[in-house]
Amino acid sequence: MKKSFILFISIFIAFTLSCQKKKAFQAGFEIPEGQKRDVEVLYVTPAGGTEGLSEVTEILVSFNQPMVPLEGIPEFEKHGPLRISPEIKGRFRWRGTSTLFFIPDEPLVGGTQYTCTVPMGTKSLTKTTLKEDYSWQFTTARPRLNTSKPYHDQQWIELDHKIYLLFNQPMSPAKAKPFIKLLVRDDKGFEKPAGFKVRSMNKEEEEVVGSYWKKERTIIVDPNNDLPIESKVMVKLLEGLPGALGDRGMDQERTVVFNTYNHFRFEGLDNSVQNPQESVRFEFSNPVIYQDFIEHIKFSPDVKIPEHYKNWTHSSTRLYIYLDLKPDTKYKVTIDKELVDRFGNKLGEDVNASFKTTDYDPQISLATGRGIVESYSEKRHPVTITNVDRIRKKMALLDRNEIIPTLLSSGVFYGWSKYSPVFDYDIEENWKIDGQRNARITKPLELRDVLQLSNTGYVFFELDAGKELRYGRRYYRGLLQITNMGISGKFASENNLIWVTTLKDAKPITDAHVELRDDKNHILWQGRTDQDGIVETPGWKRLGMIAEDRWSDIIQSIQESVGKLADLPLSSGV
Repeated sequence: MKKSFILFISIFIAFTLSCQKKKAFQAGFEIPEGQKRDVEVLYVTPAGGTEGLSEVTEILVSFNQPMVPLEGIPEFEKHGPLRISPEIKGRFRWRGTSTLFFIPDEPLVGGTQYTCTVPMGTKSLTKTTLKEDYSWQFTTARPRLNTSKPYHDQQWIELDHKIYLLFNQPMSPAKAKPFIKLLVRDDKGFEKPAGFKVRSMNKEEEEVVGSYWKKERTIIVDPNNDLPIESKVMVKLLEGLPGALGDRGMDQERTVVFNTYNHFRFEGLDNSVQNPQESVRFEFSNPVIYQDFIEHIKFSPDVKIPEHYKNWTHSSTRLYIYLDLKPDTKYKVTIDKELVDRFGNKLGEDVNASFKTTDYDPQISLATGRGIVESYSEKRHPVTITNVDRIRKKMALLDRNEIIPTLLSSGVFYGWSKYSPVFDYDIEENWKIDGQRNARITKPLELRDVLQLSNTGYVFFELDAGKELRYGRRYYRGLLQITNMGISGKFASENNLIWVTTLKDAKPITDAHVELRDDKNHILWQGRTDQDGIVETPGWKRLGMIAEDRWSDIIQSIQESVGKLADLPLSSGV
């Protein structure tokens, strides 16, 4: 209580002295401490050039000593020791005792040089003065081209295209025109000026280009005639190009370059030798719409073009068409003269081209990763092979304790690098593939070879092509569960509900042995299903399972078996 009282008294005394000092200033008393100094300007802003009109929201002058008494919340004032030319309407405000701000009522005019002066004789609180005028200048943002339509280096522009120029500030077409040049360089390299008008956008053009293009900041360069075909067009904006109000123009020249569309012609095929599994690429001088193109092309021998291309409305100068081509075959292509480009120009004459396909790339195709094979089936895993005559085949029958370490091992199913298993393979042999060149043949991976007398189990396989095949892949690995048991489960923190049924007819399996294991392969719980094939187990929280970090999942692995150890379906719950 005593400490609180002393603190209260201290604050009161400080407040009283502060009020007395303020009154002393207002009454004209001099500051007793320190030596008096002449008033000096320490810092001003803005100064020099500015980049954006939004930069200049206030003008600041900082002095070397108190100029006004300290106030709680300073008021705006109509007058202050600062002259600005050209004149700007606004208000003054002191922040602290030595910093003056001027806040314009409206945004400043772009491309304008302003001169600011603190006049000689400006007085401080100690009655010292500024011995001479202090002046500085700043220039608001000069005109700058933000973007154009067509944009710089754009290709295949219509011949009647107007040129939209969007600037960083309001523009005047009349003031801008003397600073704009329109030059055209034709396909023979000759360059000449083109006549044009400069104007503002009309209502229809505003709706076409959208709200981003502000009318007051956009001017249109409108050529007097259509631009020449297959030509380079240059719009030169000269140094000094002014805005609508300011007298300071662009500080450097800017040129926008674009090209008009070309005479329409077929440029050729990308490849005279074609991989039948890759797209055929057709080149044109101007963009062509896909659905137009496929209506005007024929192949010999005949090739059916996929239906989906009929719905493709986008265009390009390079068209990629995926076709069902035969290997080692020569094809002739005819593009008829009625084909038009995106601008409506006709090809004018039939065009013929040809290409020859290569053999199919060597390829192995099969389901990899985790899979299920019904135990009542033939126990085969199909493999489709093209132009591969020998494969290194490895297979292993995993026991109960090898499943989880295998599934969680790094790169187990990654087909672009070697894999070192936690088990030994039961079968390692060369698999000779007999088949015709370029024929896609399907061979079975015989799971019985490793299952032997068992009807169920887990079979791990690896097929090694011996070299990188299509897309750089060499290895194909999988872990196949051969079983007639299916698992349905609902997992939660307090309990799990597991339902075990047959795969063939979904009948409940009574007295199925159920194990819960964690990712370290520890058995957490064991039990058996009831007459409905259902068993309730503890959830991850009751089992004391904790995620390693907040980004990790809690994984519970469920294993069930009936009778034989090998009858071991596996499921994971997260």
